[in-house]
Amino acid sequence: MEVVDIDRWKRKEHFMFFKDMDSPFFNLCLDLDITPLYQHIKQHKLPFYHALIYYVMACVNSVEAFKYRYDNERVVKHDALHPSFTVLDGDDELFKIITVLNTDNFQQFISDSRDQASTQTSIIDAQRQQRSDLVYITSIPWISFSSIAHPITLAKFDAVTRIAWGKYKKEQGKVLLPFSVQAHHAFIDGIHIGKLTEAIERNMARLAEIFG
Repeated sequence: MEVVDIDRWKRKEHFMFFKDMDSPFFNLCLDLDITPLYQHIKQHKLPFYHALIYYVMACVNSVEAFKYRYDNERVVKHDALHPSFTVLDGDDELFKIITVLNTDNFQQFISDSRDQASTQTSIIDAQRQQRSDLVYITSIPWISFSSIAHPITLAKFDAVTRIAWGKYKKEQGKVLLPFSVQAHHAFIDGIHIGKLTEAIERNMARLAEIFG
C-alpha cells in the first residue's frame, strides 16, 4: 500500500472538488458483450458466477484508478484489490457476503470461496469491515436490468467500488450482460470505467491464460 502525497498528486484538483460533496458517487450501467467469455465458461464447464468474479477482478486490478481509497483520513493506493461478494445462503432466499483474497489460481479461488461460504455463519464476515482494499460485487441473475442503485451509508470516505451484473441475454449472436459500476468521483471518472470495460472485452483473448 502506498500513501499518496495529495499536494503532488496530478488528481489533486479533481479530488478536492468531489471529496466534500454530500453524495460524491456515480453509477454507470451498460450491456457488456461477454460472448467469448460465456463460450469459454460453457466449454470448460466453469461455475459461471465465480468465473465472472475472478475474471472481472483481474480486469479491475489492471486499471490503476480503482486502487485508490481513503484510509484513516489519508489517500492510499493499494497494490491489489480483492472481491467481497454475495452468495445465496443454502436453499433459502437469504444471502450472505463473503470476502476472498485474490489468487493466481482459479481453482484455489473457487475452493476458498466455497470454504468461506460454508463456514461463515453471519450475513457479513469481519474482515470486510476492516479492509478498504475490496470491491463489492453482487449479481441479480433473475433480472436483465438497465439501471441499479446500491444501498449505501452516506459516508464520504467510503470509496469502495460497487459492481453488479444481471441476467444475460442473447441478441444477434452475442451474449450481453447488464453490468453496473458505482464509484467515488474523487478517485474515478467515466473514462476509468471505460478503461475497465475495454479491459474486460480486450482480455477475452487471454481467457486460457487467465483461468489456467
